[in-house]
Amino acid sequence: MKRSEPIRIETDIDVDCEASKSTGFGWKIFEISKNPVIYRAAEPSEPVLVSNQPDLYVPAIRLNFGFYKCVFIVFMEGVEGVSGEAVAYIHVVATDTKDSLQAFVDGGPRKRYKFGRNVS
Repeated sequence: MKRSEPIRIETDIDVDCEASKSTGFGWKIFEISKNPVIYRAAEPSEPVLVSNQPDLYVPAIRLNFGFYKCVFIVFMEGVEGVSGEAVAYIHVVATDTKDSLQAFVDGGPRKRYKFGRNVS
């Protein structure tokens, strides 16, 4: 996933449970590698993002570069022990150079200034 783009994960859930009339949802995203390039697994501690919606939306640049574990939980409200869980992993990377913001100097790639002159 590119850091400059939002992340949207949609779910399609069918629940048929007579024990409860309402369903609960939960997303937790954990950072699992402090190294943004090479995956070196670390035990996730606190989630960096939590949501109680069935679909997950993460705005652009919300997550730092690196590896993340996404955990989605569905449970029946008021019924203990009735739940399901799905896990996915994402790698947040920099945007490709050709698509990213680039600076340039008006009039060409170089400009000469006299020594001691202020440039603004």
